[in-house]
Amino acid sequence: MSRVSLAGLELGIGVALGVWGGLYLDRRFDTGPWLMIAGLTLGVTSGFYNLYRLAIIQEEESDEPPKKGR
Repeated sequence: MSRVSLAGLELGIGVALGVWGGLYLDRRFDTGPWLMIAGLTLGVTSGFYNLYRLAIIQEEESDEPPKKGR
């Protein structure tokens, strides 16, 4: 359950890292907004991929029978 509560944070961090990396490369290579846009796209894509993986893991865990107590 704690992993699900961090889903929004995972998406936000993916987007933020993509934008930050793109801005850094834009300043370094003087390419205008193009690498920032590419970083944003990559960040959004990776963020949603992480959410998809989380949904698959949660689905698999919900299909498992409950474990017996100690």
